[in-house]
Amino acid sequence: MTLRWRLMLTYVVISGVLCVDELGRRLELSGDAELAADAHLCYIVSGNTERLVASWDKVLSDSASHDALQVTLLP
Repeated sequence: MTLRWRLMLTYVVISGVLCVDELGRRLELSGDAELAADAHLCYIVSGNTERLVASWDKVLSDSASHDALQVTLLP
């Protein structure tokens, strides 16, 4: 009985992590910058550092491009 309970607990924990990770992916793909920031929290909770770093990199590169565009367009 104890083994079954532990197996079930493991399944619930893993499923929960996968759900949080999927939520983060959907938030990031929404196109809304505020929701993309919320996706970072989901990636932290799920422990998906690869997606977290990739998402941060994308936000920073988009931000750098935006800043460079602003500097170029300003007289």
